[in-house]
Parts: sequence; C-alpha cells; structure tokens
Amino acid sequence: MQSFKKFKNKISGIIESKSEGTTHDFKDGRGKVPAHQHPKGKGWVADTADVSYTVYVGPDAKVYGNAKVSVGVSINDNARVYGNAKIVGKSSGGMYGSVDGIQISGKAEVYGNVKLTGVAKISDNAKVYGKVQSHELGAKKLEISGNAKVYGKAFLGPYSVIKDDAEVYGNAVIYGRVYGKAKVYGKAEIFGKAYGNAKVYDRAKISDAHVYGNAKIYGDAEVFGGAKVSGDAKVYGKAEVYGDKARVNKRADISGNAKVIDAKFTGKVSGNEEITESNIQS
Repeated sequence: MQSFKKFKNKISGIIESKSEGTTHDFKDGRGKVPAHQHPKGKGWVADTADVSYTVYVGPDAKVYGNAKVSVGVSINDNARVYGNAKIVGKSSGGMYGSVDGIQISGKAEVYGNVKLTGVAKISDNAKVYGKVQSHELGAKKLEISGNAKVYGKAFLGPYSVIKDDAEVYGNAVIYGRVYGKAKVYGKAEIFGKAYGNAKVYDRAKISDAHVYGNAKIYGDAEVFGGAKVSGDAKVYGKAEVYGDKARVNKRADISGNAKVIDAKFTGKVSGNEEITESNIQS
C-alpha cells in the first residue's frame, strides 16, 4: 500500500508540474511557451510534448513541439527532441523502466516525424529527421554519431551504424555500416559497408561487401559475397560484382548485365560479359 501511495504522489507531482504556469523559450522561433522541468533530470519539456515519467531528460536537454518519448529513453547533454518525433526505448521492466534503451546525447537532434524503437545511441552532432523509422521489433544497438545525417524516409535495421560525416536519405534501407563521407540514398540497400567517399544510390544493393574510396554503385547493380569495390570504380545498370576474391578498383567501369566474379578488375565491361580470374589470364 505504501509503494502505491508513493507512485500516486509521483504521478500527481508530474501532473501538477504542467499546471504551474511556467514558460520556456526553446529557441525555435516561437518564443516562450508553456513548459515544465521534467521531474527526472530537470530538463525543459514543452507542455505540448508527451514525455513519460520513466524518461530521463538532463538539465540542458530539451523536448518540445508534439514529440512523444516513453519507456527506457535517456536524453542528455544538449540534445533536442522535437517536432512530431516518437521515441520508445526498450524497458527492462519495473515501475520506472530503463534508461538503457535509447540514449540521445551531445548536441544530437531528433525531429520531424521520426519513429525510433528499441536500443540505440544517437550522439555528438548527429541529426535524424524527416520520416526516418527503425525496425518495428526494435533497432538493436543502432548507432548514429559524429556529424551524420539520416533523413527522408530512410529505414534503419538492427545493428546499423551511421557515423562520421555520412549521410543516409531518401528511401534507403540500412542494415550495415555507413561512415566516413559516404552517401546512401534513393532506394539503395546496405547490408555491408559503405565508407570513404563512396556513393550508393538508386536501387543498388550491397550485401556482405565493402564499397569505399570514390566508388559509385547505382542503378540496379549489386555488390555482394565478400567483394570490394574502391578507387573511382563505377558499377551500374544491372551489373554484379561478387566473390571473396573480387576486387574492383581504379577507374573500373562495369555496366549492363556484366558480372565480375572472384576476380581483380580495373577495366571496362558491359553487356552480358562475365569476368573471372581465368578469362582475364587467358
């Protein structure tokens, strides 16, 4: 009975905190608006936002607009959550849940119509906005950091990492790692790694493969099965590069329905031609 009374008093305190007539300027151009300091962390929360009592909002963090934040979320440092963002962390159970689910820190910003669930770390100067969504079963150990930007209608799968100065946008699907200054956009899908100054776009797919340097993969091209594409190489059309020994670099140009299979290649190929180590040597 005593624990229930404590719980009831805590809820009453939260409700009362929204009706004290306090205001705060969130520096979003709207001036001072009705707001309150969250009981867990004392960060400012606009009365229009919906933040669960289990959430931690640090003293310099802010939640405003129509944002909804609940269960197992920690917002620290100078992080901002606003707009219509919806964030639900993973609760470890208990009356107050867990703050280990989704951690937003540094000067990170999450806004727009973003929907994030599960376990994630968003930090540094990262920005997540637009209609970005994470996997419905929860983004397990999702990491977005550095100066990374994720926006548009990008979809983030479990264990995704987007960091440094990387950008992911459009309808891109990420289940791998994107870092450096790489850009992934359009309807491209990453189940491997894209880094350096690589660009992967249109409907291109990278699976268990590396794309880096200034390489460009686009159209309906696919790079998979341990292959590595780098340098100023281009793979496009419906071309495929695959195999553990496949190394495409320098100014390689692979297009059409061409395939490079388990071979090192730096030339130009198109049409329906297949490049293997044996036919290069012959």
